[in-house]
Amino acid sequence: MSAKETVPKMAPAFAPNWAGRLCWVIAACYVVYAVGYLEISLPRVLAGFGNGKEFLLEMVPPNYSRWKLLVENLVETVQIAVMA
Repeated sequence: MSAKETVPKMAPAFAPNWAGRLCWVIAACYVVYAVGYLEISLPRVLAGFGNGKEFLLEMVPPNYSRWKLLVENLVETVQIAVMA
């Protein structure tokens, strides 16, 4: 290669996606707004974890004593999904 030849510039491997970045900034601003509007605080979040734990503990082990009702509701859910 002589001194007169130049190496062509290559495009960057990952071009900046400005529309995507703008969407992330807007989403972050909305989250900050929503947290302020909903008055989310650390005690509320910690209480929510406790409630979530109780919810999960009630699901395990599953109670099949009302299996007919469970099957009817499952069939209804699938019917609604198919109609949608």
